[in-house]
Amino acid sequence: MKSVGEVMAIGRRFEEAIQKGLRMVDSHDGFVAGIHPASENEIRDATDMRIHSIASAFEDGWDLEKIRSLSNIDRWFLNRLKDIYDHGKVLTRFKDHPVPYAELMLAKQLHLGHRRLAPSLFWLLIQHPPPQPKNQSLLIPTQTLWRQAILLWL
Repeated sequence: MKSVGEVMAIGRRFEEAIQKGLRMVDSHDGFVAGIHPASENEIRDATDMRIHSIASAFEDGWDLEKIRSLSNIDRWFLNRLKDIYDHGKVLTRFKDHPVPYAELMLAKQLHLGHRRLAPSLFWLLIQHPPPQPKNQSLLIPTQTLWRQAILLWL
């Protein structure tokens, strides 16, 4: 239980804590499918790849109850993981047009990775370009500062 407490200490919500914890351990982008294949043995056995197998099981359309019966993980945790997975899928619909503000805020609350949010922020930059300085002699790189502010916000 000590390691669970350590991970929960790095986020206000479970979704944020699990995403940060996965990014600290792995070089992947948090709870994403395709890292490890879904199999009943992988989900049944408590290994370091179990969570990635669960993500792949969501991708393959496995029922939440089947995953729960194999893993004996509480439904509360599985529902939260399913929310992370589902919202990541919602964001993939917005590759060619901007994400609504509410969806972007939910993605930030679920602590989805920068790589998943980058296409959305690209459209945000196109719709709301940074202001140009009125006095060019000041040489304030407002576009650079504006982009850095967005990266800090992520």
